[in-house]
Amino acid sequence: MTPLNKLTTTLKQTGLIKFLSHFAEQFSDIMLKDLSMASIGEDRKVDFLGKTVTNFGSDSFLGLDQDDRVKDALRNGIERWGSHNGASRAFSSVETNVLAEEKLAEWLGIEAVLIYPSVTLANVGAIPGLVGKQDIVVLDQHCHNSIQEGAKIAKANGSQVLFFEHCDPSSLAKVLQSAGKYRHALVAIDGIYSMSGVIPPLKELNKVCMDNNAILYVDDAHATGVVGTKGRGTVLDAVGNYENILLVGSLSKGFSCLGGFIGCTQEMKSLLLRHFIFRRI
Repeated sequence: MTPLNKLTTTLKQTGLIKFLSHFAEQFSDIMLKDLSMASIGEDRKVDFLGKTVTNFGSDSFLGLDQDDRVKDALRNGIERWGSHNGASRAFSSVETNVLAEEKLAEWLGIEAVLIYPSVTLANVGAIPGLVGKQDIVVLDQHCHNSIQEGAKIAKANGSQVLFFEHCDPSSLAKVLQSAGKYRHALVAIDGIYSMSGVIPPLKELNKVCMDNNAILYVDDAHATGVVGTKGRGTVLDAVGNYENILLVGSLSKGFSCLGGFIGCTQEMKSLLLRHFIFRRI
């Protein structure tokens, strides 16, 4: 048995994998993630297992993936730019990327936006770039897995990672006040928790952050384009400004395209762009 085969065998014995494998065996007719759709049409209709059915599992919240205006814009973009930027964003930017960031920032009412290939890559890339060895990262215990993955990298780089009770400002205050001396604290939460639909008390959490030298980092992926005034998400209506908030949003759910972004100050955007190349100490 090769080392790769040994690793495969070991992974199959982990608790979550064993549970999911058992579940798939017992309920094979409802485990759809390993099956393929033959086509996708309008009104959430998909060809699946030889039948045309309605897709209630779509993450295209507004169905814009089938909107003629969106499809025309994509075709025009491919004709002008091809299928690839042609260079790493760390070295140069194509005009459309910059324009998209400017339009997103204007729409959100925030100073600047930096687009990433996905929300997951935004969280995994930005969180380690925001904190260092003298800093702490404090996570809501139910925050999205991609936030936790970003925090793991930050921890490997020397940051301390802590958790507070779900959507509980008093628990957050206790964690921050008992954390000892730190240079900066990054408090990471979801704007909407996708498994429950819960919206956290953003105003109260932000106040706790302000009182304890902490920045509030909100992954608003499931609210972008569909929740709040003009679809701008949960933060602005609840807090009224982004003065102490880093906002993460999605282009793949409400907007039915690809990508994620971080809303921040222009200065912070410049710093995050540098982190594409240089590791933060």
